[in-house]
Amino acid sequence: MRPGMVKAWSVVHTWTSLICTAFVLMLCVTGLPLVFQDEILRWTAPAPAFEDVPPDRPPVGLDTLIETARGEWPGHLVTAVSFATDHPETFVGLAPSWAAYVADPDGQPYIGFDARTGAERERSGQAPPPSSGFIDLMYRLHLDMFLGMPGQYFMLAMGVCLVAALVSGVALYGPFTRRMAFGEIRAGAARTRWLDIHNVLGIVTLVWVGVVGLTGALNNLEAPLFERFLAVDVPAALADHADKPTPARLSSAADALGRARAALPDHDPIQIVYPGNPYGASGHYMVWFVGRSPLTRHMEAVALVDADSGQMAGVMHMPWYLKMIEVSRPLHFGDYGGLPLKVIWAVLDVMTITILASGLYLWLARPRSRASRRASRGVSRPPA
Repeated sequence: MRPGMVKAWSVVHTWTSLICTAFVLMLCVTGLPLVFQDEILRWTAPAPAFEDVPPDRPPVGLDTLIETARGEWPGHLVTAVSFATDHPETFVGLAPSWAAYVADPDGQPYIGFDARTGAERERSGQAPPPSSGFIDLMYRLHLDMFLGMPGQYFMLAMGVCLVAALVSGVALYGPFTRRMAFGEIRAGAARTRWLDIHNVLGIVTLVWVGVVGLTGALNNLEAPLFERFLAVDVPAALADHADKPTPARLSSAADALGRARAALPDHDPIQIVYPGNPYGASGHYMVWFVGRSPLTRHMEAVALVDADSGQMAGVMHMPWYLKMIEVSRPLHFGDYGGLPLKVIWAVLDVMTITILASGLYLWLARPRSRASRRASRGVSRPPA
């Protein structure tokens, strides 16, 4: 590589790194506890153990759970029923009115049941564990720095800078290390040692940082694209049913779930959005599903069931661009291979933090005088 090209790549690497380093460092620090968020919540606030139930005991019917919840909050309407995919728990959400629900969807009452026995496990109004607040803080900082959609777009721009820094770093690695053994850390000044550490860790973690950075950037596109899916694709699919009013007496939610399961046998239900819900479909149960494999459990599909007749009205899958983003989600947090993979993700995250911190140190400790710059170039001058 010619000296002029080396200089150009060096300028690109320096400035793209400087632009994104502080923010990527924050993402790495906040991402570290998020990798273990499930374990942290289980360790710090273990949920009550599930009762041992004979395998031949029939589960309590879904309609029974819904009526029990309605009895706890008389005069409230059911907004949605949610299902845990990794344990037998069912949540029933309620609200005094749809207007109240739209005004504060997260502040409405709910109750969680053991889906097998009907025993209550939790309900709204209980104080969340302190660790939950910590995880929420880390997640919001990691997602958008509490800036909402502008924050996500900003993080997307930082992801582009990170990719440019990685590409330019690879271009510079060969010229600057051609006469060195791989992994060699030279003795001498502290800055020289940290330069070698920075280069070695950078090339070792290159693929991982690239994958995590790219999937993180894709995840920042998920929210606006999913909103478009709900605002454009879903209404288009519901066009033939848009004028159907919500019946005064709804058909069985359990029957609706059964018909939807039959239409999507390789999926697990995660939520039934009730007819009349502003985020659902008028006159229909909207049953949301996810895939069962680790890489497809974020891919959603929705089944529509007529709330009057209880008959299937149609099935809709996510568009290809959302599937691509959802497949990348497990790769970002390493949550598709159990605890061993999470530990590997954490080690690589700490290595990346070291790379970013050493890069800042190398910039701040760079030679200032002309003589020291000549001396520095004499130590690490790239070959012509």
